[in-house]
Formats: sequence, structure tokens, C-alpha cells
Amino acid sequence: MQIFTRKGSATDSKVLQALELEARSSLDTFRGGSRMGDELVLLGENWSREIKNSQVVVFVGGVDKIVMGYLLARRGTAKSGSIATIEQVFVTKDARNFGIGDALITSTIEWAR
Repeated sequence: MQIFTRKGSATDSKVLQALELEARSSLDTFRGGSRMGDELVLLGENWSREIKNSQVVVFVGGVDKIVMGYLLARRGTAKSGSIATIEQVFVTKDARNFGIGDALITSTIEWAR
């Protein structure tokens, strides 16, 4: 079993869309999650646009080339300088505790530096 992360590409758009829908539906299991979900706009069919956005990074991760999670972070500025903000991170339920989320965060930290 080989854990991987890589930058997302346009070919990942469909799996990202499916994972985003799964993430949204799982919000109902957390206190206040459905209320938070009402405030968030789904990227849906716009994943390929976000992947091309120079202020955004999308990482995908999984096991043995099968994408099982993603992370979307955005570059921005603050009074202290440049910052990176994680806007979405999700790993499908069956793949949790493999280290995919950890790997996505590590990749994002390296990108942000």
C-alpha cells in the first residue's frame, strides 16, 4: 500500500466533484455541520477552473494511484505578509487513518513555504 499526494489536474475534476459531494453530505454528522454547509458554495463542475487558478493549489491523495482525498488551499495576504489558507480538506471515510490527510497537509505546507 503506497500513500501518495500530487497536485490535482483537470483529469481529476470528476473525482474531486464526487469527493466534494461526499464531504458535503458528511457534514450532517457533525454538530452545526449542515448549517455550515448551507454557507459554503460547492465548486461542482468548476474544479478545473480552480486547478488553473494561480492563487489556489489543489492536492489529491490516496493509495496506489487511487484518489481518495483532496485539499484546496488559497494564497493570500495579511498584515504580516503572505499566507496560505486551507479552505477544504477531505478524505473518504473508508480511507481514513491511512495517513492521506497528513500527507495532504504536509504537501500544502511545503507548497506554502
